[in-house]
Amino acid sequence: MKAIVTGGAGFIGSNLTRFLLEKGYDVTVIDNLSTGNEGNLPEGIEFLNYDITDSGIVNILAEQNADFVFHLAAQIDVRKSLEDPIYDLTVNSVGTLNILNGLKKAGKGKIIFTSTGGAMYGECDEPADENRKENPESPYGISKLSSENYIRVYSKWFRIPYVIMRLSNVYGPFQSTKGEAGVVAIFVDQILKKQKSKIYGFGKMERDYIYVKDVAKAAFYLSLKADNETVNISTSKKTSNLELYKMLCDKIGREYDYELEDIRKGEIMRSVMDNRKLLSKIENFKLSDIVDGLRMTVEWYGNREEE
Repeated sequence: MKAIVTGGAGFIGSNLTRFLLEKGYDVTVIDNLSTGNEGNLPEGIEFLNYDITDSGIVNILAEQNADFVFHLAAQIDVRKSLEDPIYDLTVNSVGTLNILNGLKKAGKGKIIFTSTGGAMYGECDEPADENRKENPESPYGISKLSSENYIRVYSKWFRIPYVIMRLSNVYGPFQSTKGEAGVVAIFVDQILKKQKSKIYGFGKMERDYIYVKDVAKAAFYLSLKADNETVNISTSKKTSNLELYKMLCDKIGREYDYELEDIRKGEIMRSVMDNRKLLSKIENFKLSDIVDGLRMTVEWYGNREEE
């Protein structure tokens, strides 16, 4: 099988690329390295340094003639989307249209699209299922919903099969510590460097955290088992950011050193998603408990520190 991973040099993409290689796939990664890191890429793949917003990507996809396109390349920072919504729209919506036009020109290929759960559903006191009305509260959420709708329209008129994966908060190995999106990576970096951490929403912000290797496994199996469907990728469990911080400190062996701050513009207080559809699609799918996931994540960052 031939697979393309856009954004494959990034956090989730590099984990997915490794999983696909383990399954014997022929993998091509397309990434412009604006946030991804070429050092994240494993051996045994073809790498194309290219921007999905460039219309030339259409011909590249047509020539690749892939069975699956895992479309992960995106602008994912909610705060940046508020500062520059045109850029956000260009990367997320125009970029997705270029991918769809490439599949249309190729005449084959299924798109597996990574969308968002938290930014799509808005505030969620109880787990939101896939039938909940979308309520994006940021340009990022709007551009992702727009991309989802383009995918559905292309599927209807051009018969391009798809899976839309609405992700909860993903954490794990290869996540950047630079602050674009991943609070786990940010906390780990600060704790290891013995820096004070800022915890927003006065420590009461709650998120549904899922381990990245579970996301990679879900993407692979859903590409085979789901057709023209939207599926939440989540644990259906919520953890506050203060609880998360304390768990990480305990695992790393550091004393707590934090200050509580108000919520930032564009963010929501609570986000949790219903994962029953995911579990019904993938038989015997065991999700990592957050305690185990954080342990594996801390070990990975700790090994990097020693190198």
